[in-house]
Amino acid sequence: ATEPADYTAVNVSLTFTASDSTRCVSIPISADALVEGDETLSAQLSTDDSAVTFSPQTALVLIDDINTVTIGFDPSSYTAIEGTTVQVCARILYEVVLQRDVVVDVSTGDGTATAPADYTAVDVSLTFTASDSTRCVSIPISADALLEDDEMFSAQLSTD
Repeated sequence: ATEPADYTAVNVSLTFTASDSTRCVSIPISADALVEGDETLSAQLSTDDSAVTFSPQTALVLIDDINTVTIGFDPSSYTAIEGTTVQVCARILYEVVLQRDVVVDVSTGDGTATAPADYTAVDVSLTFTASDSTRCVSIPISADALLEDDEMFSAQLSTD
């Protein structure tokens, strides 16, 4: 963790009276819109009093980052003509700043349309980097000479 982006450093004096066994210090933790890993900082005790010993002298503070990003299909439905390719796009739906890559999986599933007769099934991973807000995958739609009603298949997003 870095100061002041992740927390506000404090330097305070604690006075223990004869009846005190515990004193607390608040360390303000900053909120941000970054999707990043957990971070740590240390809090350390010190004194000029030679009669005081510490055990332990340093505490490790874990900043449990809110590591969530919302990704969804945008738009949520698509129309394609037989013999063409449809671009299905996943998009980060809220303003966040990625500090690490985020991987989502896209897979198709049969509905009234079935693979491979009506479309080419996909099962791929899309990687969002810090500069990405949208990633797309192409799904070829098969052409046939059958006179039939409109057909549908689904595409799902998942993570490991």
